[in-house]
Amino acid sequence: MDSVAADIRWFFPFVDLRVNLVHVQAVYKPWYLNFLLHWTFALEVLIWLLAGHFALHDLRARRTIGTEAA
Repeated sequence: MDSVAADIRWFFPFVDLRVNLVHVQAVYKPWYLNFLLHWTFALEVLIWLLAGHFALHDLRARRTIGTEAA
């Protein structure tokens, strides 16, 4: 997720190029509010929620398969 709003050196040993897709403006104090109130944070939360949903779905599916075999 840092690739969206932070400088990441994806090709570091070979190229010293910093890559980011969005620049977060420094508008709020304290500094971390700039990230919490930016739309990219909502994107990160959405990805976490989707990952949690699929993990729980997979866990429930494995439990039902395990109880059917017994």
